[in-house]
Amino acid sequence: MTSPELSDRELEVLQLVAQGMSNLEISAALGITESTVKSNMNQATIIALKRGIASL
Repeated sequence: MTSPELSDRELEVLQLVAQGMSNLEISAALGITESTVKSNMNQATIIALKRGIASL
């Protein structure tokens, strides 16, 4: 089984979060909805959990 990878967009969103931007700021910067930002964050979190990068 291969490890899931982050999409380019998920990685871009994570980089902006790491810079301290809010979901609203990220959505404006990338031209996407705040809901899409949240979806990308959720997917990135799931991948991090599956890969053992993060734990609950």
